[in-house]
Amino acid sequence: MAGLLASVLSGTRGGWVVFPVLVLHATRPGRGRFRGRMVGLVVVLGAVLLAMSLMPGAPVKGRLAEGITNLQEYAGGEAGSSLGVRLEMRRAGWQLIQAKPGLGWGAGLLETRRDLWVEEGRFHPRISRYDQLHSDLVDTFARRGVLGLLSLIALYGVPLGLFWRHWRRCSDEDSRALALCGVLIVVGFVSQSMLRDVRGLSGYLGLVVGCWCLVKGRTAGAGLSGR
Repeated sequence: MAGLLASVLSGTRGGWVVFPVLVLHATRPGRGRFRGRMVGLVVVLGAVLLAMSLMPGAPVKGRLAEGITNLQEYAGGEAGSSLGVRLEMRRAGWQLIQAKPGLGWGAGLLETRRDLWVEEGRFHPRISRYDQLHSDLVDTFARRGVLGLLSLIALYGVPLGLFWRHWRRCSDEDSRALALCGVLIVVGFVSQSMLRDVRGLSGYLGLVVGCWCLVKGRTAGAGLSGR
């Protein structure tokens, strides 16, 4: 809960987008006291966030207003804002995918084609400043094609499936809490664009492996089912 609170209060709009999804996973129907604790914590967290967002000069309120303004500007044809550039990168990514869905463009040719389209006026010039398309799924699909996309999905899907299985099958509350942490780690990273950066990839792999070791250690130590 402290991690979710820090993500929202940081002012990162990507954290706000995934926040409802994480809360939904954290409060899914469970067994016994575990579910009651999670629901109670989420209610407290929601109350704190609401109170802080309504305070005068609250950064959350300002960032939200800025995001709405950016969306309105983008709808009106102005794509140079912070949010507008991100949407423009996604739009460019989908057009790159449609042009070469099988094998993708590769690391170098993607930027070349994107910048050529920018020169032709198809996209806002600011997207050429970035070395990625602001979405790991879109960027990998555009660069590596279907095979690259499937590999990325496996990188997310295998840990998610393993943690989910332990979360649903284990009867021990501590084991279920650790497995839930693993689920939230994967879901949180899916919504971001971090794996092309070595620090983001290291953080993801380190958190997933560490959490998995804790889950298996607890399960083995308690002699629990759900392996």
